[in-house]
Amino acid sequence: MAKLSDMKQHQIYFGKKFFERKDGYWVSTTERGLYAHRWVWMVHFGEVAPGMDIHHRDDDPSNNEISNLLMLTPSQHLKFHWRVRKHNPNQLLLAI
Repeated sequence: MAKLSDMKQHQIYFGKKFFERKDGYWVSTTERGLYAHRWVWMVHFGEVAPGMDIHHRDDDPSNNEISNLLMLTPSQHLKFHWRVRKHNPNQLLLAI
């Protein structure tokens, strides 16, 4: 989890407070390891299936709108980012 000094601001998603890290991901202030995109998914669809990833369709980790989220297997997620990186070599490979 990021240090408080690494965090920029906060937002409330469905009753929980999250801080934005430097890498753009929003993390819970009270529940270790809870990311906003996973929380938003859970509010709409229930628990994330074990071993599944929640992907940001637009590759913007700060965009946690439900329409921007997609549940993928780790293999699908890795393949997607590999294809994106292959066509955009300067883009960093994102890990969730």
